Amino acid sequence: MTSHNEINLVFTARVGLRFLVEHHVLSGNDENSDALYRKQLEAEGGLDDDETYQQLMEDVSEEDACLGAIQKNCDPVKEVRRTVARVVKLCRESYGLVPEIEIVDCTDGCDLPFTYVPHHLRYMLAELLKNSCRATVRK
Repeated sequence: MTSHNEINLVFTARVGLRFLVEHHVLSGNDENSDALYRKQLEAEGGLDDDETYQQLMEDVSEEDACLGAIQKNCDPVKEVRRTVARVVKLCRESYGLVPEIEIVDCTDGCDLPFTYVPHHLRYMLAELLKNSCRATVRK
């Protein structure tokens, strides 16, 4: 029988390996990087109706640029807003209504860079928000 610790270890190893492969591909030639990034966006619910892939790439400044899968100056508030827009769209399509989602920006006046993997941030936020929306709508 498999223990809870063994399952956690396998899951952690899987996430780590996936990150290394993703980082390697994104660090390679631009064609593969571009294709992987587009697939990630599609898996996360696609782009907003008023947002094109080209606009998204133009919005990325030099200091916000990614080093492989890692973004040196990730803007968590921007990532939250994009994720909320996608979850609202998915929730409306699935349930016909959407609970109100309030975004509170606690980063005002904070100029510290936030180095993170935006794809992981968007994935975690989307899962939490989708679960919360589903629970609220079914209430």
